[in-house]
Amino acid sequence: MNTNLPDNILEIVQKKQNTLQTTKTDMSFGEIANIYIDKALTIRPEYQRLFRWTPSQKTRFIESVILGIPIPSIFVAEDENGDWELIDGLQRISTVISFMGKMRQENIFSYSLKSNEDDESSDEININYKNENNWKLEECSLIEVLNGKTFDELPHKLQNNIKRSPCRIEILKSNSQDLAMKYELFDRLNTGGSKATPQEVRNCIFRGFPESKEFYELIEKLPQEKDFTELTNLPNNKKNELYDQELVLRFFTLYNSNDDFEATDNLAKIMTSFMKTIVIGAKEKWGNEKKELTFQEFDLIKQKELFLRTINVINKMNKRLSRSLVKGNNSNFSSNLYDVVMLGIAFHIDSWEQGIAKKTIDFNDLENKVNNIRGTLSGGSGNSSAIKKRIQKAKELFTLNN
Repeated sequence: MNTNLPDNILEIVQKKQNTLQTTKTDMSFGEIANIYIDKALTIRPEYQRLFRWTPSQKTRFIESVILGIPIPSIFVAEDENGDWELIDGLQRISTVISFMGKMRQENIFSYSLKSNEDDESSDEININYKNENNWKLEECSLIEVLNGKTFDELPHKLQNNIKRSPCRIEILKSNSQDLAMKYELFDRLNTGGSKATPQEVRNCIFRGFPESKEFYELIEKLPQEKDFTELTNLPNNKKNELYDQELVLRFFTLYNSNDDFEATDNLAKIMTSFMKTIVIGAKEKWGNEKKELTFQEFDLIKQKELFLRTINVINKMNKRLSRSLVKGNNSNFSSNLYDVVMLGIAFHIDSWEQGIAKKTIDFNDLENKVNNIRGTLSGGSGNSSAIKKRIQKAKELFTLNN
């Protein structure tokens, strides 16, 4: 018997189970579409970035529906009025509703991912993602005769097959006490073919809290600053995956946390913990201490000012250097160098601004220091020891004596 478990383990489990009240029902896609048309089913706009099915993937799903292949359950959260909010199953539901021509204007979008080399991949991406009404089937692999056909062009019987195809719906009831549970469900259930990025999941998990509005506006607007876009020069696919927002959150997280992380900590976990403490004031374990950081304690004005001053200083210095401070040995953006440089300048922002103003900075020395670490920051960049290494280097390399 495991004696390390607390005596009240069953009580703990039961309490958590009580926060999650669910029920299930079977419903046809036609009924689901009607509920959506009646605005009793909400597809939150911020989830739309997660719609990354190609036309062939959408066609494959419609083929499966027509052929009666079983469809995985979708998950919804029920509010106090009995209306539903879609948590998991966005791509499946959006594919059917848009194919039937029933998508509302606020859920229609189109964007392209066009990418050249970045710090993670050199593959070129040129894919158009659309969520539009009355699209045509293409690349049918099982029913090739349907290629080029819209919903209205299908035989009436096949239209009915789609409308009447059953789908299991798992419903998180409105009496669930934990307000974060529906967003935690999204995190846990996000195992589909187009997996959400960590920042997309964070946005979906925490956006429902009213305290988060100003913080989210900060995270969303700072990547649009000219100095930031010039500094990072991210490809479109990274922006569409909210990587630019993640970089902003990454800076605030590491700047405001201590560097005494536990061996099991990783950057993604630490960033999620930081965001949670900001938007809902939850207690989280940071390194070897308990720290509670509330939204009110995070000074939005000062933090924004520090971020803007930092990227402004770095861009001014980059104009004097042969290579950007945040570019690795392959001349692509390096998130690891970004951490070191951003933190190093931010820790000593007054000194660097004065150094630039007084023209006392030795740019050759600065470039040599950064060149010496360019090849030492790759691999395992998200583990706790790598994070501590970057923070330490930031403190050491960017100390100035003006």
